Amino acid sequence: MDYRIDYSPPKRHLDIARSSGIQWNLSIPDEGMRTRSEYIFRMDPMLGYDDIASMIMEKYGNFSCRFCYSPLVMDGTNGSGTKEFLCRKCGRKMSLYNTFELVTFRYRKELTAFLSYIHCSSSDGAASLYGLGKDLFNEMRMSLPEIHYSRKGEPDMIMYDGTEYGIVTIDMMYKGHKGLMLGVSGDLKFGNLGNEDSGDGLDEFFSTLEAQIHTDRIIFLMDMKMSVAHKILDKWKDRAIIILQSHRTWGDVFVYFHRKEWFTLHLRTDAFSSVSVKRDETSLLPPGIMELFSGLKGVTHRNLMRRMSEDMIRKIAHDCMDQVRSVDWNVKGRVDFVMASKLRDLNASLKELKRRKSDTLSLLKEIEKLLSDIREAYRRRINRSVKKKIVNAWKSFSMLKEQVNDLSMALLGEEIKNIQEQKKTGERKVRISKPPKLVYRGPADNGPPEMKWITGLLYNMFSGKEITTNACEGTFGNMGTLIRSGRSILLERALTKNMLHSGSVSETITWFNKSYPMNDMGRRAKRNHRRKLIVGKSYKIIYQDRSTVKTERIIDIKERKRKYIVAYCHLRNALRTFKRSRIKSVDPV
Repeated sequence: MDYRIDYSPPKRHLDIARSSGIQWNLSIPDEGMRTRSEYIFRMDPMLGYDDIASMIMEKYGNFSCRFCYSPLVMDGTNGSGTKEFLCRKCGRKMSLYNTFELVTFRYRKELTAFLSYIHCSSSDGAASLYGLGKDLFNEMRMSLPEIHYSRKGEPDMIMYDGTEYGIVTIDMMYKGHKGLMLGVSGDLKFGNLGNEDSGDGLDEFFSTLEAQIHTDRIIFLMDMKMSVAHKILDKWKDRAIIILQSHRTWGDVFVYFHRKEWFTLHLRTDAFSSVSVKRDETSLLPPGIMELFSGLKGVTHRNLMRRMSEDMIRKIAHDCMDQVRSVDWNVKGRVDFVMASKLRDLNASLKELKRRKSDTLSLLKEIEKLLSDIREAYRRRINRSVKKKIVNAWKSFSMLKEQVNDLSMALLGEEIKNIQEQKKTGERKVRISKPPKLVYRGPADNGPPEMKWITGLLYNMFSGKEITTNACEGTFGNMGTLIRSGRSILLERALTKNMLHSGSVSETITWFNKSYPMNDMGRRAKRNHRRKLIVGKSYKIIYQDRSTVKTERIIDIKERKRKYIVAYCHLRNALRTFKRSRIKSVDPV
């Protein structure tokens, strides 16, 4: 049973806004401890722990076990000189700061600091004001296991040909490796963190969508990648209709739908509105003309390159190479997004040359040399964010997967995630029963029944409007400034901050109690497979240096300290000092 304690902040002349009347929920079954916790929660959160300890001893004469609530007795001090207590009932030993009273007060102090930070204070200011360690406070305020941008509302639905259709627009906005995947349908909004390249977060995102929209069929309006379209077709099969707007050829739209078999409709974004001149007009269908294919026809920029001459494709490849070779990876901003696009173009041009059985050996050797130069130039640098930019850009280049993966291992000490997942899962895309075949090209009025059916549905949705994905842009605009500000922070942190600023105080407290239960405060993290290093023994270790480069070594322990060990390293043939936190694995020799 939860014990509810009213919170009234202390009266002080401070510019920190606090809300009164908030209630913390603490699961405390012992009646005596409830009285103690109420007394502790009414203490000034700006007091130090020593002052609180003195006040508790003066009032109660002892401290209590945070596990069984029994009185504790003094049992000397621990290795760092902190007073240690023993519970005679459960036999546990604990420091002063892990007693019931001090853990409860720390919980109250952190909750108050957290509210101060949310409503008007900076993180450093709140941490300093309440005497909290900045690292602990930052971890507390920024760690969020799962982020869901969710609002209740009615989804957008239409009736057509006796069937109910739900309409949802989906889009992504990136910050680093992950992005916010957002879905908008009428007044309903939902989201999840993910990556459309690697597939991270897609399952959770679509499960949320499925739980929110209950219609016979769902229409997906999007400009995301084909990997997302494949995931939709895998999950909903013939119940899904996908309206996919091409990012590479602005104004091009492909619609995937099922009428006894799969069809693909190719049309312009202005098919149901007044004709507007597009940037890549020569690559688009003429106004008023549509194409219908039997089967699923994908959208890749290789299709456009098939219309180009070999000289033009080689020119594109050399231009991309020149830009990638001359880029300054240390420059501020998202240079990896720009270079990823160039590397995708380079990859596509090489694939097209290979398809035509044209020579690509010299170009591939140049790229291998460039990768080797980048690896050597940046491997020992400390700035990890620059290394991430390099790997984020180069993972778009699939022609040399192994070499790009070696680059990631050298710079970040880890494999590229999407390559690793492909090896493990071997996940297959939606099977196309037959190759796509052009069935009709011309005006929609003269087309076959399948074309007239799908254009009738699209006319109901887009009459007088262009086929675009603007429904997500307003929400992205509201949080875009926050997400894109501070290029050193992770997306999870920015979204957490955004969510907390927009939430009410009661929602924040609910989240805090769920994510940081008092019963877990003060506990040590699990020490998985921790091994005691003995002076005079030899061990085989994997050590990660400050540049995140991992090496395998055999060492002989000479001296052991609290955070470091001194050992003879057989790899370097010399005495070396190793930081314990950087030793990733230990095996005795």
